[in-house]
Amino acid sequence: MENRVEELRKSLGLNQQELADILRVSRQTISSIETGRYNPSLKLAFSISDFSNGRSRKSSNKKGVEKMRKSNLWFGLGYLSAGILFLILYFLVEGRMQAFFGIFAGPGLASGAICLWHYFYWAKPKNRARYEQNWNKKQLACMMSARLCCATKRGGATLI
Repeated sequence: MENRVEELRKSLGLNQQELADILRVSRQTISSIETGRYNPSLKLAFSISDFSNGRSRKSSNKKGVEKMRKSNLWFGLGYLSAGILFLILYFLVEGRMQAFFGIFAGPGLASGAICLWHYFYWAKPKNRARYEQNWNKKQLACMMSARLCCATKRGGATLI
């Protein structure tokens, strides 16, 4: 039987170790599957299938990366605005409420600044491709960790 694991892996820009980490197997297992020396277990074959199906849906929709990047901008502006508002209220109000507004001003300003820094850093052309690659790897790792199961003593399956 012919497999396309190597083709899939290379199209993602992953090395054998990265794919092995996502699928929770050894690098040697990936190498053996690619060269045809080993036929994967049914569980592993389903994991590879889920991985490739999830990847084809992700690769056909590049809007997800752009949406994620823009969310950094909007969340950053929102947090920064809230932080500035709480800071202004801190200076305008006296008494117990002053401490309340002061407590929320710092986190709002810091969170907003971090989100905006992320947006502008990853918006640079030299970092954009790396951002897309990292985002795709994280999405795939989350998808695979949610789908992998392990057998229990009773023969059932539990989600890891």
